Amino acid sequence: MTSTPRGDTSPDLREAVEYYLSVYLPVHRGMSKNTIASYRQCFKQFISFIEKRTGRTIETLDLSIVTYDLTLDFLTCIEIERGVCAATRNQRAAAIKSFVKCCSLIAPGKASEISHLRHIPHKRTCHKVIDYLTHDELRQLFSQIDLSHPDGFRDFVIIKFMYNTGCRVSEAAGMRLSWLDMQRGNAHVWGKGAKERVIPLFNTTVSFIEIYLRSERIKPEKGYEDVLFINRSGYSFTRSGLYKMIKKYASLATRFNPSFRQKRITPHTLRHTAAVHLMQSGVSYRTIQSWLGHSDMETTMQYAQVDIEHKRKALEKFSTFDNMVLQAFLSSGKFDWNKNPEMRQWLINLQNPDDPAPEK
Repeated sequence: MTSTPRGDTSPDLREAVEYYLSVYLPVHRGMSKNTIASYRQCFKQFISFIEKRTGRTIETLDLSIVTYDLTLDFLTCIEIERGVCAATRNQRAAAIKSFVKCCSLIAPGKASEISHLRHIPHKRTCHKVIDYLTHDELRQLFSQIDLSHPDGFRDFVIIKFMYNTGCRVSEAAGMRLSWLDMQRGNAHVWGKGAKERVIPLFNTTVSFIEIYLRSERIKPEKGYEDVLFINRSGYSFTRSGLYKMIKKYASLATRFNPSFRQKRITPHTLRHTAAVHLMQSGVSYRTIQSWLGHSDMETTMQYAQVDIEHKRKALEKFSTFDNMVLQAFLSSGKFDWNKNPEMRQWLINLQNPDDPAPEK
């Protein structure tokens, strides 16, 4: 493990980045492997940008090179040249802000010079409509799986587990046998920030998991005995492995259901689907928040914006009252319709034919 840089001599940029990624994040902050991998990718890009900008290698640079203007130029560069979205830009900015906090501890003499980097602006992002699967689409997705093949049965169980729990792809890939309580029908899922949540399983999910463990699970390699979902090589699934698997079945389903072409189906789509279906079943937002492991209610409330069927039913109810107002208006003798006969007829035609407006 890399030791803490000495406080009396300011570390160079390479030493600071190495300590940040190998000690500060995993040991002092307890960040997950996925978060550290994401931050490592950020600094790989950032250092490459700095070296090209200065014409010097990282070993010859100190922390003073990391200025506010240089950082903003880097964030603008990855947006324009690499085509990353605003959300990814904000993630890169968050990594650099976190690095600045680390530097204020290991290099207090440089703290004042780099402290203003904490005020890097958060760029506004566009919130796209969330894609989720309807009940028919979910059925279509499952129907593409060949249950006669061990891989197919395993894939069926994985997708069913992800839909049941609404877990993130990394949570599914890292799921352990010891985290399952088959007798009570619960799954203990460890999410972001090492937060545990207990999710009830459908009886059918429990049954399929039992069958999978009894006869369909590939023998795991040494060290992976406790991993729930094992790939063909005997190791745990990666996030990209689960992504490819779900994309494969979504592609097959497109042949039978064109609506799949209008949606970007990923493992996270199953998480969105679980949330929307829970909401449609009348489950409270507070329960859905706990079910999915959201840190704040605002994230959960986004699903209230995507349920088009509920919106349509609400519109039907609302239109009933709207027709009552329209009928009352048409029945009123206080408005001179002689100047607008065509408009009156048009309004009449808008009404339910079974409940026509009375003729004047």
